[in-house]
Amino acid sequence: MVVLHVNSAFWSFADNARWVQNLIIESVFYPAVSIFLMLTGATQIDYRKRYDTADFFRKRLAKVVLPYVAWSLLAIWFHVLKGTLPIAEITVSGVFTWLIHGSYYSVFWFFPPLFACYLAIPVLGLIPEAKRMRVYAYMAALSFVTICLMPMVSLWTGVSWNQEMNTVISGGYLIYPLLGYLLTHWQPSRWQRWLIYALGAGALFLRTVMTWQLSCAAGMVT
Repeated sequence: MVVLHVNSAFWSFADNARWVQNLIIESVFYPAVSIFLMLTGATQIDYRKRYDTADFFRKRLAKVVLPYVAWSLLAIWFHVLKGTLPIAEITVSGVFTWLIHGSYYSVFWFFPPLFACYLAIPVLGLIPEAKRMRVYAYMAALSFVTICLMPMVSLWTGVSWNQEMNTVISGGYLIYPLLGYLLTHWQPSRWQRWLIYALGAGALFLRTVMTWQLSCAAGMVT
């Protein structure tokens, strides 16, 4: 995450070698938030083995939600003191909008999706442990096909993908907690590991090349 935050030059498109270097850095470290959400699934779905659901929410509130709100409010006040945010522009509804969307500080964007995953985890944890691997694998595969794969196929083929077909049971960022749990409890064989490595390398190459091509065509980061 730190590398991504200091690589902000990537977002100022320029058709030159330096921007391509920024693009490569961005692509390599792009999964940072995804890995963070995967760790959430790996460590939290089994929370009932340690405490009840009320404690689960209390801990999430104390460790994540309240710090997020506190640092967001502190950031707003900091900009008021700097003079970059007129106090007259601050309204109660505006502050709540910033907090709900994580939009005042762009680096806080991932907190709302994280909270959505927290809300889903108590339901995911109710699935019997003996059935979780198959159920979670199905949900993750469904999410990958409908959210990740089909929009890209649509771009290549020109056939628009109907977003209404994206299932609600594995929408949003829920794929990552599911994958975190699956990878924690699955022991892949040697050939399966190498297949994962190959697919990962291919995805990295594809993301880098497609971002470069689409950005050059649009004259902006795409």
